[in-house]
Amino acid sequence: MKPKKYSDKWFKTASNKELKAEREIVRKQFCSAGDNFQLAATLQNLLFLFDSVLSKREWEGKAPHGPGYHREHGYNLYKDD
Repeated sequence: MKPKKYSDKWFKTASNKELKAEREIVRKQFCSAGDNFQLAATLQNLLFLFDSVLSKREWEGKAPHGPGYHREHGYNLYKDD
């Protein structure tokens, strides 16, 4: 039995390809929501959920880190350019 679409179990069992395809469908619905702000807010939250799941899968538990910029006296020091 397939899990209900957009449920927690569905997000865990869906492939990345399937998630990206469904995300595109939801994105198009979000763009065409027009003045229906309640629908737009619901779809936007769903888009955030898609992005979160895909991001977690891509990073696989690693913590994201930004680039280290070397300045005159060390790394990541603010310098007014």
